[in-house]
Amino acid sequence: MNISVNGYTLTKFANPSDGYGYLVYDALKKQQWDYVVLQENRQKIIDNKKNTESAVKTLYPEIEKAGAKLVMYVPHSDKTGDYFNINNKLVYLTNYQITDMVAQVNYQIAAQYGGLVADYGLNCMRLRLSNPTIELYKTDVLH
Repeated sequence: MNISVNGYTLTKFANPSDGYGYLVYDALKKQQWDYVVLQENRQKIIDNKKNTESAVKTLYPEIEKAGAKLVMYVPHSDKTGDYFNINNKLVYLTNYQITDMVAQVNYQIAAQYGGLVADYGLNCMRLRLSNPTIELYKTDVLH
């Protein structure tokens, strides 16, 4: 089962009153799972990691009741980097900085709950560094 929405946040998914959040809670209550994979919007992890941590803290008891192991998913960054609001200051981060920051938060959260990390982001970064001629992005340079 996949419950995902482009641009959504874990904070919304952790809210059972939210339409998609309801689907998450319903799925966790109706059957047992081996793994539950959580992915936060990378903009949100960097802008306010406390919200991400709070959402996982909210969801984790339900994940545990469903018999599942938590897996945090590290997405790839866009090709060129992006601007982020860090401490009320607009800061440009390279794609490597984004990947590193997002991975750090995901590894910290996974460790806190004895979970795992599906680290697609760092693996893409390693591939870009070791084989720069391989094109990993569509023409939109985001995917």
